[in-house]
Amino acid sequence: MNIDKTNFIKYIATLSAKDKSTCLENIWADAFPGIEIFAVGVMQEIIKRKTPYVFSIEGGYGTGKTFFSTRFSEYLKKEEINNIYFSAWESDYMPDPFLSFSKAITQFIEKDNLVCEDDINLSKLKKAVFKGLGNVISSINMEVAIPTVTKIRISGKALVNNWSKTSKESDDPILNMQKSLKDIITKLKNSKLVLIVDELDRCRPDYAVKTLETVKHFFDIEGIIVIFPVHRDKLNEYINGFYNLNSNKNNEETYLQKFISNEGDFKIPPPKYEYLCNDVLLEEVFRDCSNIKLEGESYNSLFQLKKWLAEYGKKSKLTSREFKEVIGNAIIICKSNKIGKVRCNYLSSLLCKKKYKEKGNVHLGLLHHYNPFYKDIDNPYHTSSYKVLLDCSNIISLGDGIIRISNNSIINDRDDNFKNETIDFRNNLEAFLINLEAFNYTDKNKKSSKLIDILKTLKKDKFLKAQKSVDKIKNFSISNLEINNLKNNLQRCGREIEEKIAEIEEFLDEYGCCDEIDKIIKKYTSIIEERYKLHIEEKDNS
Repeated sequence: MNIDKTNFIKYIATLSAKDKSTCLENIWADAFPGIEIFAVGVMQEIIKRKTPYVFSIEGGYGTGKTFFSTRFSEYLKKEEINNIYFSAWESDYMPDPFLSFSKAITQFIEKDNLVCEDDINLSKLKKAVFKGLGNVISSINMEVAIPTVTKIRISGKALVNNWSKTSKESDDPILNMQKSLKDIITKLKNSKLVLIVDELDRCRPDYAVKTLETVKHFFDIEGIIVIFPVHRDKLNEYINGFYNLNSNKNNEETYLQKFISNEGDFKIPPPKYEYLCNDVLLEEVFRDCSNIKLEGESYNSLFQLKKWLAEYGKKSKLTSREFKEVIGNAIIICKSNKIGKVRCNYLSSLLCKKKYKEKGNVHLGLLHHYNPFYKDIDNPYHTSSYKVLLDCSNIISLGDGIIRISNNSIINDRDDNFKNETIDFRNNLEAFLINLEAFNYTDKNKKSSKLIDILKTLKKDKFLKAQKSVDKIKNFSISNLEINNLKNNLQRCGREIEEKIAEIEEFLDEYGCCDEIDKIIKKYTSIIEERYKLHIEEKDNS
């Protein structure tokens, strides 16, 4: 069973005491490299900053803000920094955000797990905070019950009556609440309390903006640091709509700065795609799957699947959530009976391209560069590098040049033995080139396997005989320079043939055969676009 560990606080709440202790000892164990360093940087910002202070941690949807924030909250506790984590989105059913803050602060203080500088009794200070929060709630015409240390429930309505009987300015409920909260914070270690307000960008727009206002007007208190892990652009949209501002970005940013002190100094680090692949694409996932080879680096190996998914995910700039979705789809497709031996490069490119286009992107050039062996179905003018791979023009041109050299030698030499050897050499080389030219220029159904056979067979037969003929040339009527020139060019041509064979074999091993590329494209695009059919087929087969 795949357990959702995104919200670390909720996850550890389901564990036994022993398992919970193990998790808390290794808070960043399931985070990709770089996150813990980022957490240390944010913590140092908290320690060094003067209060009150409000700052944001920037991250788009799916970048792992909740993943980081919930773990960061537990990390701060380990470092003895008092903090409260709560999700604004889970509380936006409440009529006013102040209730959410009051609930979170009350529950935090009531648990008696505050880290203080000295071993002191905070009972009176706690009661003052509870009373202060109750008075403010009453003053905004809301009735809630706030527990005290002695578990007595205070009626908000009663507090309103008490408050209305006095006309003293010192009895202002907001000022009293702020003073009582400040008094208890001064007793905490570092004299700071961190509020981590998560998922603000998922709330109703009006509730999100009211939450910002609540922080500004009620919790602008010495000792408090508020962190908003948020999609800043989305928050700007909320502000723009709520206050009916124009769409000028500068105006939005200026208004947002009324609430948040920093200007995007902290951003959730981008995902480590290789790490995510290694974390999810395990051997046991494909243990009973013949479509993926668990060993080696061939085109349908687990190694290639990880490599190309990470490469295309990075180039597509997918978020952690988007990339995990791509990996999940890849697993389903790879294990399907319909796919056969998986062309990991092509599958990875199509999956990431689909997700890339779903984000509204239209420029796909960055994906073409990393997918050179498959023609671009979106661009008919794009030439597949697979065609270039099967092109032997360079070898043919080099061979023609050697024949011209040999023809000059025959014409200029009077030695019949030499002429015969040279003619044999030329005839063998010409026979080699004729076969190669037929494949290169007239064969309408070029296949890599056919080219491999031609090169290997002709090299072993005709080209080898041509080399032997040159080795027999022993005539002193022509210069050694001419003979050496002929031999050197022939050796160079031989190397070109070897390299072409090796290049094609390397391609076949890494990418699979593409001799029927149109069928491959049709098959894979159909699977990607109609993936739901795979489940239907598997159900029918079972």
